[in-house]
Amino acid sequence: MATNLGVPVVNSGKYYFISYNTEDAELVSRYLKSMVDKGLPIWYDNGIIPGDEWEEVIASKIYGCEAVIMFFSANIFKKEESYVRIEWDIAKRRKKKVYIVMLDEINENDIPARYAIWWSKVTQTQRIEAREPDIVTFAQNLVNAIKADEEKKKYANKFPIKDSLPANVNENSPVLFDQARDEEIVQPDIQVNNDDFEIESGVLKKYKGKGGIVRIPYGVTSIGYRAFSGCSSLTEIVISNSVTSIGDWAFYNCSSLTEIVIPGSVTSIGNYAFEGCSSLTEIVIPNGVTSIESNAFKGCSSLKYNTYDNALYLGNDNNPYLALVKVKKPSITSCIIHKDTRFICYCAFSDCSSLTKIVIPNGVTSIGGSAFSKCSSLTEIVIPDSVTSIGGYAFNSCSSLTEIVIPNGVTSIGSFAFYKCSSLKYNIYDNALYLGNDNNPYFALVKDKNRSIKSCIIHKDTRLICHYAFSTCSSLTEIVIPNSVTSIGNYAFDGCKKLESIQFLGSESQWAEISKGTQCIPSCCKVHFNK
Repeated sequence: MATNLGVPVVNSGKYYFISYNTEDAELVSRYLKSMVDKGLPIWYDNGIIPGDEWEEVIASKIYGCEAVIMFFSANIFKKEESYVRIEWDIAKRRKKKVYIVMLDEINENDIPARYAIWWSKVTQTQRIEAREPDIVTFAQNLVNAIKADEEKKKYANKFPIKDSLPANVNENSPVLFDQARDEEIVQPDIQVNNDDFEIESGVLKKYKGKGGIVRIPYGVTSIGYRAFSGCSSLTEIVISNSVTSIGDWAFYNCSSLTEIVIPGSVTSIGNYAFEGCSSLTEIVIPNGVTSIESNAFKGCSSLKYNTYDNALYLGNDNNPYLALVKVKKPSITSCIIHKDTRFICYCAFSDCSSLTKIVIPNGVTSIGGSAFSKCSSLTEIVIPDSVTSIGGYAFNSCSSLTEIVIPNGVTSIGSFAFYKCSSLKYNIYDNALYLGNDNNPYFALVKDKNRSIKSCIIHKDTRLICHYAFSTCSSLTEIVIPNSVTSIGNYAFDGCKKLESIQFLGSESQWAEISKGTQCIPSCCKVHFNK
């Protein structure tokens, strides 16, 4: 919500964008009054008209400002996500000059881990120390700094940087200069031409423009399948904060794409979404993302990663270890995954044949497809309670794995997740094999023990019937399914040609609520319900 800081905003012409923390509004207003008295034109969020999209206006105003003035205090770090940090990101992407105003002392030891890397960048930026009793001096120092920078730009081609400084600003000034940031870079305005987009019911189906810098219109909720696929002229993409998902192959082979910022509204990134984006050097993934599908960043050869314990991580300033992407050395024997990791991506540890032990931190929500495929020496793994999904072939050919604990929160187990786990121990019940743990010993029916069985009663605590669980049980004629089941996987009864009857121990409405995979129930089979 916008705050009235008691000073007017400039809506046209030259202005300086003010970024501040809401909790500091009263103090900031005092400084702004002195700045305006010194003739400094400003704009802050009180200039937003009710009904406008907040982020759209903020971005537009930062794009058009002379520079950004940011007021910092320890209050910023008390929030899970700070708008000041978001405004910083926008300003730096547009190569805008940033002045940092320090309202109080900030103890480095009190800065949360999610802000640590960002703060290390902030401390290298031009800073002005502000103290409440000295507001007038502060305002004069700021005006002097701005005038000095204007002089430096004006005479940059005629004189060295030191020689262009005015007399009232020197190397010992409270303003610290960064020559690299003072270089004038002209950024083209981003024009949105709706004719460039094929949009249907909020889904961006196809981009038909000429590339360059592209901004996706507000109102788009999903970037669809192959929407920008093969657009080799695309260099930068600005995604509106109305977008919640990036579809499969959305930016496939966009070989000139160098920069993209994914807004906090996005929750999922599809299969091969950025495959072949060979010029992409950095990508910011918001904390709200809950799903990164197979090969999302395959072939992104220029992408920068963070390294930790022989593994590669893809992240951002607030959460530098968001996703474990690929193990750095396939010859490793053990690995402690960083505590902040939330996703183990597709094939992350595949073919690590020497790996014997892995510790997955609590906080990981998803184990991707083939994540541990062919880890033939892996004997032990503990899956934390935070995990909700295990991808297809996740532990394929982990032939030394003897035991695995699956938490109760898992709601999805992909096809052949434990294929060829020849040493894995199961619980046996009514001729079927179950994979589970001490709290829920019959968590998921994994594979039929005896292919010649004619009937089976599934244990009352079973919640998932996995993909292909009873496939090719050609003699099976009847089965009893408890009402505890919430999901039946793909082809669970594929090949059960004689299966004529399913007795469901619940109502017809409960049966309708069960998630059912592709061709999971034979067409010849009739389902009976408890009355």
